[in-house]
Amino acid sequence: MRSKTLVMAMHDVLPFANAVLRLEGRICKTYLTKNGYPSNLFQLIKLQNEQPELLLRLWHVAFDPILDTMKGKYMNFTSDGEILDLLKSELVTYTKTGKPSYTKANNAMKFYALVRQIGLPATKLLYNERTFYDAVKSLLDVGISKSHLQNLAKNPNGKVIPFVRMFELKMCDQMPSDYQIPVSQYSPKSGLHLVA
Repeated sequence: MRSKTLVMAMHDVLPFANAVLRLEGRICKTYLTKNGYPSNLFQLIKLQNEQPELLLRLWHVAFDPILDTMKGKYMNFTSDGEILDLLKSELVTYTKTGKPSYTKANNAMKFYALVRQIGLPATKLLYNERTFYDAVKSLLDVGISKSHLQNLAKNPNGKVIPFVRMFELKMCDQMPSDYQIPVSQYSPKSGLHLVA
């Protein structure tokens, strides 16, 4: 009987799950205690009932660093001149006399070319830490994604579409419309719900 119920439930869920990406994260007990959250499961459930946005906040703690790495513009450069034009338009500075200076853009272009040639890890070995991170920041500031830089040596001439453009995060639409939140068997009187 249990298997039959499971098959029926899966039959209803499969159409919803088709083409849906599930991102799960783990928050360690150390993070919870350091940031003032209870590490006791029942206290955490109670806090989640009091603060319905708690799980969403913790999800962002786990995934924002990953998703931030993948942010950036559509990268489809046909030539180095096109990259240099982008860098010059975004990284131009002006001297005291008002003349445009493209030193920062030229340095960013040299850094980009080196990353494309030997890769980001090898390039990091050639720079001191501060200069390296300043150069990376210059490229990120113009919209080049960190994931693009990390894969540039492997795919120097390929088109790169930022991953975050390929899916849409719908935090308010996490379950099928007919889904019913299960009632916890450990606290049937208080009606605590386990919601993920």
